[in-house]
Amino acid sequence: MKRHRSFNDLELNPNKTFGSKGNQYFPTGLAIEHLSVPMRHQGGNSQGLRKRAASMEESTQRDDEDEANKLTAKSKTSSNKLLEAIDLLDEEKKPHRGSRQSKITTSRSPTKDMFFLERHRTCSVTGEPPTPKRKLTASPFLRTCCLLLSGCLILFMTVLAIYLRNYMAAAHSVSFVLATCLLFGPVSFGAVIIGLHGCCAANVSISKTSPKTVRLTVAMFLVFLMIIYILPFDRQEWYENTAKRVYNRWMYGNSSELNNAVIDPQDYFLSKFLENYKFRILSYNIFIRPPGVTSNGNDYKDERLVRFLSHMMHYDIICLQELFTLGSDRWQALTKAARIFGFYYEAHLQRNLFSWLPKIVDGGVTILSKFPIVATDSIFFKRSSYSTIDCIVAKGVLYAKVELPFMEPRYLHLFSTHLQAGDEPLEEMMRIKLNQLEQAREFIYSKLNSEMKELVVFCGDLNVNGRTSVVDGRDSQEYFKMMQLLSASPSSEYSKIPLSWKDVIRDSYQGMHPVTVGDADVDEHGHLLRTWELQLASKGDRGCRKRLDYILFDPRNSGLDVPHKNSSKVETFFVSELYRNKESSIQTTTFEGQELDVKRPDMDSNRQLAFVQLSDHYGVSSSLEYIQSS
Repeated sequence: MKRHRSFNDLELNPNKTFGSKGNQYFPTGLAIEHLSVPMRHQGGNSQGLRKRAASMEESTQRDDEDEANKLTAKSKTSSNKLLEAIDLLDEEKKPHRGSRQSKITTSRSPTKDMFFLERHRTCSVTGEPPTPKRKLTASPFLRTCCLLLSGCLILFMTVLAIYLRNYMAAAHSVSFVLATCLLFGPVSFGAVIIGLHGCCAANVSISKTSPKTVRLTVAMFLVFLMIIYILPFDRQEWYENTAKRVYNRWMYGNSSELNNAVIDPQDYFLSKFLENYKFRILSYNIFIRPPGVTSNGNDYKDERLVRFLSHMMHYDIICLQELFTLGSDRWQALTKAARIFGFYYEAHLQRNLFSWLPKIVDGGVTILSKFPIVATDSIFFKRSSYSTIDCIVAKGVLYAKVELPFMEPRYLHLFSTHLQAGDEPLEEMMRIKLNQLEQAREFIYSKLNSEMKELVVFCGDLNVNGRTSVVDGRDSQEYFKMMQLLSASPSSEYSKIPLSWKDVIRDSYQGMHPVTVGDADVDEHGHLLRTWELQLASKGDRGCRKRLDYILFDPRNSGLDVPHKNSSKVETFFVSELYRNKESSIQTTTFEGQELDVKRPDMDSNRQLAFVQLSDHYGVSSSLEYIQSS
């Protein structure tokens, strides 16, 4: 039988306290001297003391459990608050409904959650502060090196952007734009990252995907592109200064006294016109397409236009095709420079944004005249091929009523156009072109009056090959259909007398059609020996030897006619009188036997030009003379 430990077995010490570890009967800090019962070594009252000790022990255990429960509840409350704060942050990172940002999913491992809870619980119990995060530190020398490197990158890219703006402004092809973006984009990003590492403080962290980094990168990239594309060189001043030098050399030769003087050409032009009542018309596809559209990487648009200024003074009315205004101010620069030669009047075929398929590109047809233009009008073709770029080009017919300064008022009804481009498939393209010619014929008849005493001229790039083959210049079937359609009577009663067209270029070449596109040397069997133009002409047009450009006119009893057959011809507009191949260095153009410097003011003198003519087409011109009736 187990013997119970009696109260007498305890070692009594009035100064000793009994805790939970020392004795199971007394709670912590309880001294024997605090007991109200008298301590006796032996007696019959020991059973009551045991009961009282047991009750005190139970109350002490209950108090300890209550205190532990309070601490646990407090810890759980703090943990729940921490979890709620973390979930709230996760909810804020999620995109709102309709946002373009991708959905952000957060995955937090249980181990990481327990680490956060344990750290918070430790802090709640012990009162210690949370563990601080690591801060980014960088030495002053490293930060200085980062700033210098970032500045050097920005300076280098700025110089490169200015160089591309000045020396490659005419080469804005698609490949050039893509190469520019691929070059300046990563370099801008690198410069921003390096610069932020150099500029940031010690407690700021750098992230490659932070909004600040992205904003700075995009801003720097847009600045570089603005330097290259949106802030070009002063093209109008360059064109105007070149035109002044050409005009002064034309008027005064090499006289140094009047080298910078510009005399109004109207007096000289009118005096020359009134001497013989003769004027000259030019129709020319000048091949100035919108920026980014090129055949072989670089079309040298500005260099060719400036060189064309030296030829403009020989004509009184100029009809240009493919002189587009989209994305460039070349049209404004050319028309402003042409006023120095007396071309004070112009008309242009605008965009057509109100068709069911908006024509975002203008027609590219322009008329420049030294004579007053008293009325203008235009139509847009209703039908075009949707498999070609012409479906977004506002092609049509441009009309200008030109007043000729004779003794009595006489007018020239001038119509210029550019028909559907392309030959494949041949039958479908020819149907589209004939439909456009029929629409042009009706428009021509609608502008004529009933007197039938006014000259009518219809010119432009008709894209109808008048030649039978590469070596045969006789009339083709397409040419016969075109002339038959234009000479037919109108479907409406606009005029009683049908038009009787004269092909002045064909008549000047003894009934044969000269080459105006893809000229080349061929043998008698049509085999290509040498192509003249390689830079501007596309691969499909090299050596094709077609006749696409026309000047058709009907005198209609106006008293105007071609004085002789040699007054109408093809204008080749070579850069030099001698043919140079692609590798030759061509820096000047000839004007009346003299070399005329027309380089850009910021152009390198050693820069070589690859083109040998001013367009992929030849121009056609004709002189008309007034013959007084008896």
